[in-house]
Amino acid sequence: MIGRTFLQRFCVERLLCKGGIGLIYIARQAGQDREVVVKVLKPEFAAKATIRERFRREIQVLSRLQHPYLAEYYGASLDPGDMFLVMEYVRGTALDFLQQQRRRFSPERVGKILAQLCEVLQMVHERGIVHCDLKPANIMIVHPDTSCESIKLMDFGLAKVPATLSLTALDMINSSELISGSPGYMSPEQIRSEDVDHRSDLYSVGVMMYEMLAGRPPFEQPTMAALLAAHKKEAPPTLAQRGLNVPPFIETVVQKCLAKHREQRPQSASELLQLYERALGKKIVIPYKPVATSHSHLQGGAGQKQTEGSRAPVLEAPRPAPKPAVDPNASVYTLDVRMPESMALLKLRGFVQDLGGQMVEGEAGVIRVRLDPEQTVQPWSRDGGWSLGERKVQAAPSNKLINMELRIDRADPQQPNQLTITLTLRARNLLSMSKRDWKERYDRIHLDLKAYMQAMR
Repeated sequence: MIGRTFLQRFCVERLLCKGGIGLIYIARQAGQDREVVVKVLKPEFAAKATIRERFRREIQVLSRLQHPYLAEYYGASLDPGDMFLVMEYVRGTALDFLQQQRRRFSPERVGKILAQLCEVLQMVHERGIVHCDLKPANIMIVHPDTSCESIKLMDFGLAKVPATLSLTALDMINSSELISGSPGYMSPEQIRSEDVDHRSDLYSVGVMMYEMLAGRPPFEQPTMAALLAAHKKEAPPTLAQRGLNVPPFIETVVQKCLAKHREQRPQSASELLQLYERALGKKIVIPYKPVATSHSHLQGGAGQKQTEGSRAPVLEAPRPAPKPAVDPNASVYTLDVRMPESMALLKLRGFVQDLGGQMVEGEAGVIRVRLDPEQTVQPWSRDGGWSLGERKVQAAPSNKLINMELRIDRADPQQPNQLTITLTLRARNLLSMSKRDWKERYDRIHLDLKAYMQAMR
């Protein structure tokens, strides 16, 4: 694996650690002085559908979201035989490791961590995503014990995502709901395997707040079954009952988060932060907010702690990633459309599905597909939908398959509904047919795409 280049620009330099289901490598981006993390699914787990789904879920969520308190996403592959994720390299220490060292945090320090966590959770929840596995091991503290202390929320492998959200091409892979989590931080409804929403995450935040203030979790039981039962039915002991001198208004906010019924909890992350600030008696000021493109270091897997030294903050404006060079043997077509990006991606997803394409890689706003060019869509069916041609076609031999890339760009950030779709097509074996025959197939796919995007759904 050392020396391998991922996504044509990230060259692996060394193994960082072995996580629960993946191998974590450090790679360097070509042409830039930047290290990234490459998380590769272990071969023994690649054949397990539930493990692949968890890995896919993490890729799906990270590719949709960008926030200073999330690890930045650079690209991934969903090929079952070679699944990997390239992301920001976050230098820091897991919150649970800091808790073991310092035991209790002051209400002020808890407030600074909470303010950042609530900010990123509010954004995530507004997108209809529920993390489902919030715990100290999944929160990295960058520059700990300094005025620049900040967080990175990690591990979206168990996240619940809305089926209708189409912000990237990764929705083309069918998903199943994985309701699971860490027993010490699961909400009562999550334990009962009920449908969860964003308020389940706020229960988990309440457990973490309690643990930071008390130096111990609200429930301590000898068995997992007893621990889960306590979260479902028992009221946690108050901080005062444990002999802790925590302001009563702070205690009230924590207990509100730990309510058994979600209707009794804060109804949003923003509301939780407002309640905490009111209890603290002052507004929480975060003096430093990192940019999404800073150098970083990633937690390697469940329970993995990172303790590398911190670097001074680097403040720089985020820059768009450069477009990859076009293969001279490829044919490139562009199509201007006017529609919301979510609608465009939804249509592109349907187009690829109707063509019988198999997605092999995904990045934000990019779809990469292996395509059998013998299967074509009807330009428009009378029932108002799209369907494959009626004739039965055998799968094309491997030497006649096409690699297809669909990329969405906004020409003007002020005009979000004015999009340019770039279609790039390249035969996997140019010698199997004449250039003229390949060009005819490329043109046919382009015309099908144009008709598909222009039709009213």
